[in-house]
Amino acid sequence: MRKNDAFRFSSGAPGCPPPRLFRWIILPVFVFISLVVYGQEPNCADDIDCSSLSAEIELIHSNVSTDCSVDDACGGGDNFRQIFYKVRLKYRTTSLLDDLDFYLDYDAVAVAVSLLVDGTAPLYSRIDIPVTENCYVNGPGMNWGDTSDNNTNLAIFSVEPYAAAIDFQDNLAQEDCGGDKIHFTQGSCTGGDRCAYADLFIIAVNAYPDEIIQLKITDAVYDPATGAACDLDRNYPQALTVATPDAPSSEPGDEILAQLAEPEPKANGGCDINVVVTNTGSSTIFVGYMEFVVKVSASPSMPGIEVSGNYNDPPLKVGNDYYIRFISNNGHNISGNSTLQMGTITLKPPIVMNEPWEATAALVDDDKSRLKAFLPAEPEKAYCSRLLLDPEEQSCSGGGAPCDYDVRFKIWPPENASANCPSEKIVRVGLTSPTLSTIDLRRLAFELRFDLSDGAEITGADVAKLCLANEPAGCYDFMGGTEADCWKTESNGVFKFCFDVSGEEDPVTLDVSGDGAYLEIEFNTGGCINGITPVSIEMIPDTPYQNCPLVLDSVPSPFQLCEPQIFGQLATEQGKGLSDASVTLTQTENSSPCIDDNCPPVVETTGPPGNFSFCPCLVCSDFEVAPYKNNDPLNGVSTFDLVLINKHILGLDTLDSPYKIFAADANNTKSITTFDIVEIRKLILGIYDELPNNTSWRFVDEAYQFPNPANPFFEIFPETVNLTLSPGNPTGEANFVAVKVGDVNGSAVPAAVQAPVTTFDARAQDATQAGQVVTLPLRYAGEQDLEAFQLGLRFDPARLELIGPSQGDLPGYTAGNFGLGRAGRGEIRTLWFANPAVPGEALHPGDVLFYLSFRARKPLPAGANLLETDDELLSNAAWSAAGQEFSFRPGQRLEDRKTGPADADAPLQAACFPNPATGETRLAVRSDRAGRARLAVFGPFGRNEWMREVTLSKGEQTFDIPEIARLPAGVYFWKVLTPWGKTQGHLIKQ
Repeated sequence: MRKNDAFRFSSGAPGCPPPRLFRWIILPVFVFISLVVYGQEPNCADDIDCSSLSAEIELIHSNVSTDCSVDDACGGGDNFRQIFYKVRLKYRTTSLLDDLDFYLDYDAVAVAVSLLVDGTAPLYSRIDIPVTENCYVNGPGMNWGDTSDNNTNLAIFSVEPYAAAIDFQDNLAQEDCGGDKIHFTQGSCTGGDRCAYADLFIIAVNAYPDEIIQLKITDAVYDPATGAACDLDRNYPQALTVATPDAPSSEPGDEILAQLAEPEPKANGGCDINVVVTNTGSSTIFVGYMEFVVKVSASPSMPGIEVSGNYNDPPLKVGNDYYIRFISNNGHNISGNSTLQMGTITLKPPIVMNEPWEATAALVDDDKSRLKAFLPAEPEKAYCSRLLLDPEEQSCSGGGAPCDYDVRFKIWPPENASANCPSEKIVRVGLTSPTLSTIDLRRLAFELRFDLSDGAEITGADVAKLCLANEPAGCYDFMGGTEADCWKTESNGVFKFCFDVSGEEDPVTLDVSGDGAYLEIEFNTGGCINGITPVSIEMIPDTPYQNCPLVLDSVPSPFQLCEPQIFGQLATEQGKGLSDASVTLTQTENSSPCIDDNCPPVVETTGPPGNFSFCPCLVCSDFEVAPYKNNDPLNGVSTFDLVLINKHILGLDTLDSPYKIFAADANNTKSITTFDIVEIRKLILGIYDELPNNTSWRFVDEAYQFPNPANPFFEIFPETVNLTLSPGNPTGEANFVAVKVGDVNGSAVPAAVQAPVTTFDARAQDATQAGQVVTLPLRYAGEQDLEAFQLGLRFDPARLELIGPSQGDLPGYTAGNFGLGRAGRGEIRTLWFANPAVPGEALHPGDVLFYLSFRARKPLPAGANLLETDDELLSNAAWSAAGQEFSFRPGQRLEDRKTGPADADAPLQAACFPNPATGETRLAVRSDRAGRARLAVFGPFGRNEWMREVTLSKGEQTFDIPEIARLPAGVYFWKVLTPWGKTQGHLIKQ
């Protein structure tokens, strides 16, 4: 029995309840039941047609409130600083018989949204995760019960700063339809249709003034209880510019002032700048919310800044500038003529302390700061406005003047004192010069911090070449000991060195030729040195007596000091080594009697051959070796991989190795389904920066033998290797097969082979004036039929504004084939592959891949090249049916196919005006004969939006299309079809 056949819709529109007439007929039969079983659950729909269902976003508020009105949509938010969006499913029907109170049955439903933020960097708007989660838990989330039981329907909601998603999975052991299903209720609808809605979640966006934000649906998939899965239509609001708050006109807003206090010097040469808010009036004011931004412009040599207090996020760095957004929503009573400290900005001097530096702090964006304040006499009334900012800047600086000494501070690569492991360890540190033989110094001081583990510690230092170059020694006694004590250690691996003879008659002369003047820091024979960080370095030459900045040479990395005893390689199935992967060595528990200490995990990075090696801290122990690599997720992942995975799913051409099958499992569900294709497609199009449920690379123990190579998920295979070392077995080897997730044709290689080139054309045909719309056909100009392609395109956003893409000659090209999340920056990602179930489907020479409609911001000459390929966005490639890969690039123009009005002698001509249109439009048709014709308007990817049967008379006539007024802004096709010909063109709806 199918799911809930007793409630299955039997007539009317697909997926609709039975007609009312039928219910009246059966009413007498069930009158007694209806008297007893009242309050019955709504009907269950298990075969809703995809064309009737869509995902949409409703903008609950047109913008943030500038007058303190409170309507936060779901509690816990604040419309003064937040914008709320409702994400829901919509069922649309024209039938008057449909019951619009029903449960939607499903196998799976998934809807994902992304927040796009544009404007001048840095950008602050993002999703408020706590408020959004609260809106869900206390709203739609209550409808789906406990999701922790795998035997029930799952409704998984996740939210991040710039994205949110909900995923419904039907995991019921028995086929059923009930309270955990998605409940639709009737709501208002436009255009005379009837609609039902199911709320999924509400998004609260912390919206920063003057930034451009848009919440888009990036994925909407519906897998019905019966029938095939499909992508749903998506509707969402246009981008909006966040409103700026009003200027304060009276108290309390004009009495609260944000300021930067005078800098306070610090002992290390830096300074602190306190950020305060002052009540300039005489009465107490309660501040419920305020926010403002401080900008710090710093010298490139500064290592950074530190912030404490009520700041919202870590400082945002743009070039050498830091932006700190201070926010307080806890509420503060600020007495008259008093200040509230919001935080402290600590400006740190360069590591080379004598190097000149300067930093300036200022309050910025005075028209975007926000304040919500209350007067004691009116505790219930809020005043919302901008927060007044003190324009006075504060600066700190330090360091000496430049000098002519070419002196470098160097840390030599580590070395072992003997071949044994563990052994005595030595690190060499000192001064060198490529031009000088000696230098005369009055002061040299530095502090180093070593990363020590497993009992390693500093045991001594040989400072003869730095501290005892002269007789008498002249060493600075900063330890309170003997003259020779130029160095000391502190906890956590800190090593300090200093001499200062500025009060003596003679300077210290150091020989910096050859290997230079250096000291040797000695460590005990146990443990490991994993790294070193310079904290501060200072040098004062003899003449003149001024600070002279050193040059800090790069610090050796990695810095692990020991001989390898555990080693191995990461290599692909084709035997190519994988570089830049991290391998972690962890001591595991065992019962060996020779364990006398614990070794914390150690991480090694593989080189170009994929090799790694470790010197364990203990000779006798059990260890686990675990590789990891999660960067460059698009390496080797292409549209052709989608073709191969699709063929595998359909059984047309199965993947021939367990590693390829493992690579195809993009969503890490231990199975290969169309959802893996959906995930990889999102990655290619830039909707994902990385796979949400998987890492970029996975690893399998090379020694493992799959019991069933056709199903590598038959049993859990090892992704780590365990080794045991002992005095009789002091070494161990661990090799792994590296699997690039999403790459099933093995194209992820360190150095890609240059592929043959095939071309497409993307140039403007006619000159275009500023403000006009140009629709650009991307036409394939190659010679081979292609089965798949992918493009990363760039256009100049200063010259062009993207209106949207529309379908060309390729079947199955929809909005889901495009990644337009960064179109405002001039970036477009797109892909297509042929349906293997349709014989002969391919991209043929001369075909239009798709159309792109732009509005010109500046005049464009005829033949202007409007698009460029950019492999940094997405590798521009195409594949033939045989799997040959081509590099896809702009090329020579083919003869354009006519898609607009026909030639003057053509039997049928048409034009749409006005175009672009803001409301209704008209279609002017000229025909050389009379007869029946069909006029139609289609969406950008083939959906029929309007159609009319008309009778044409010979000559010219005009047809009004008022229905265009109700369509959302975007790109549309119009067509005129007659028995003696047809013509078509584009319409831009604004």
